[in-house]
Amino acid sequence: MNRRIPRLGIALLAAAAVSAHADVLVTSFETSPVISGTPDNPPYLSVGQSSAWASEGNNSLAISFDGSGGWKWIYVAGDTDGNNYFPAATYADWYNHTRLEFDVYRPALNYGWNLEVGAAINGPQGWNQQAGLIGWTWQNAGDDSLTTVTWDYSAIRNSAPAPGGSDWWQLALFARTTTAGGGMAYIDNVRFVEAVPEPTAMGLLLLAGSAGWLGRRRRVS
Repeated sequence: MNRRIPRLGIALLAAAAVSAHADVLVTSFETSPVISGTPDNPPYLSVGQSSAWASEGNNSLAISFDGSGGWKWIYVAGDTDGNNYFPAATYADWYNHTRLEFDVYRPALNYGWNLEVGAAINGPQGWNQQAGLIGWTWQNAGDDSLTTVTWDYSAIRNSAPAPGGSDWWQLALFARTTTAGGGMAYIDNVRFVEAVPEPTAMGLLLLAGSAGWLGRRRRVS
């Protein structure tokens, strides 16, 4: 008789061979964020840390901008390094995940207005820019909104070099509106999600053992 492990059993063994990296918080702006130079006016009237709203911790990055529709990059760095880049350990975190997420809150105004939010990453993975993460989304007068922005960077990650111990990377953000009165937005809880699975020792042993058992059963059946 030719006995076989049920397909469900094989699937369970395969699942046991990987473990996922947990989501990683990049920054929640608990210390004042590093801005690349003085915020340009226009388009930004002010940029900085704020306790007026937060989705993680007690603070967020607050951006007040005019209605010119222009934009400049705002470079955001780690909470303590004082530079406009993130250190090596966070590049490994970036490499071990496939999506960047952050929350964008827009408080209510007495007029309707639109918003575009974009981002870029730079470092060993090269410069990669993604506009339209929020693509000119309209908000009515008197309404507020909370949006979780997701950037699937898996294609960039798949061609990026593996962590080498001395890596760094940058995150650049921009927001703009073409509404005459301008607008205000808060950005917070920047995080890596959707982990790249990694093999576990126990899982690999289980797979190796099951493969050997199957081979032996085929020879004696």
